[in-house]
Amino acid sequence: MAEEKQKVNVRIFGEEYTLKGRANPEYMRDLAHYVDAIMQEIKERNPKLTSTQVAVLAAVNIADLYFTSRYSEKGWGKKEEGADTAGEGEE
Repeated sequence: MAEEKQKVNVRIFGEEYTLKGRANPEYMRDLAHYVDAIMQEIKERNPKLTSTQVAVLAAVNIADLYFTSRYSEKGWGKKEEGADTAGEGEE
């Protein structure tokens, strides 16, 4: 039998969202908190960025972490030099 979808209300970058999924609600809150923290950090470093720019750079940062993890997991070696600053953004 399929698990029931859970709903959880979260705040990301000042906006309210309702997340729905089969994951534990606390896990979904942790994900939202993580995304919010990344976005807040980017905005602090680059106050002139729009919300959309902050969101895109946060997505790039999170994708970088994902790819870095996958490379490490697969034993593909190190990511390319300079990739650790992939989503810092410039004005």
